[in-house]
Amino acid sequence: MKKGIIMEMDDFFLTLLTPEGEFLRAKRLKQSYSIGEEITFYPVEGKNQLRYLSSIKKVAKMKTVWAAAAAVLLFSGSFIPMYQNNKAYAYMSIDVNPSIELGINKKMQVVELTGYNPEGKKIISHLDDWEKQDVTKVTEEILSEIGKEGYFKTNKHVIISTVPTSQMEKKEEQKLETDIKEITKAVSEQQLAYTVLSGTEKDLETAHEKGVTAGKYKAVNNPVAKEKVENNWKKYKNHSNPTEPEAKAPPGQLKKQMEENVTQEPPAVDNTPQAAVDQSPVEDNIPPGQAKKMDDNQQKQNPGQAKKQAIQQGSQGNSQGNSQGNPNPKGKYHYSDNQIKQRNK
Repeated sequence: MKKGIIMEMDDFFLTLLTPEGEFLRAKRLKQSYSIGEEITFYPVEGKNQLRYLSSIKKVAKMKTVWAAAAAVLLFSGSFIPMYQNNKAYAYMSIDVNPSIELGINKKMQVVELTGYNPEGKKIISHLDDWEKQDVTKVTEEILSEIGKEGYFKTNKHVIISTVPTSQMEKKEEQKLETDIKEITKAVSEQQLAYTVLSGTEKDLETAHEKGVTAGKYKAVNNPVAKEKVENNWKKYKNHSNPTEPEAKAPPGQLKKQMEENVTQEPPAVDNTPQAAVDQSPVEDNIPPGQAKKMDDNQQKQNPGQAKKQAIQQGSQGNSQGNSQGNPNPKGKYHYSDNQIKQRNK
């Protein structure tokens, strides 16, 4: 009698594995059995046992092969997705002064991050936990760090380029385009200019050979891309400064414009009371002969009044002379010729 574990069973026989590693056959008795159960049994003897053992060994070998194949399939099933998640199927670059390139997998997650100048490497060193993060999130963090470092003060134009590889499917390319739109929206919200360029794998390879990103390579070496960058920058400046600066006129023309634009001073307002205006004497430009005739007529009409006026005028003359530093040493009145004639009559 031997002891073994039931490996197989049919209507008539049991196949058991002994502690010695032997596969033996035993008759199935009228009782319940289960696979994996350890029992004691009497092996079946004879040629049938040998033939059966031979077939059992072949089945065991086939089971080993199938188990190995299953293990390979299982490993492949877990390895292939992992390989796809770690492989870059598209590349996107950001160029301001820092030049940074992002490798993106099919899930639009960043799996590679490379700085192509010292400024770019400095920005990357400030980023934490970027691997396997969404490309839009990582890009926003990069733009934020560029702003903190002050690079937008000297350059407000962001050049973004995309290079899908031949292994990327159409649906992934469409997803990448959607992400680029979100990124450009974030750039616009920061009041920055931007240009989006697309390249080929050949452009990417050439750019890497020159030690630059695909975006910078195309912006410098491709005429169409270069013109696009310049036009977008002009549009941004015109939008930021809609009024053109006033042209500087030549010196002579500028002087003439200033003379024409001088505002005339308003006429002085006469604040003299009306009574004072009415009482102030008004000198008439009367010819000498006519003035003499008028004096004679006045004397004829009222000789006493004329004499009185002459005396008053003489007094006024003396007082004016004294006030002007020309006093009359004799203290006498000065009369005009007409007044003297009238007085002698």
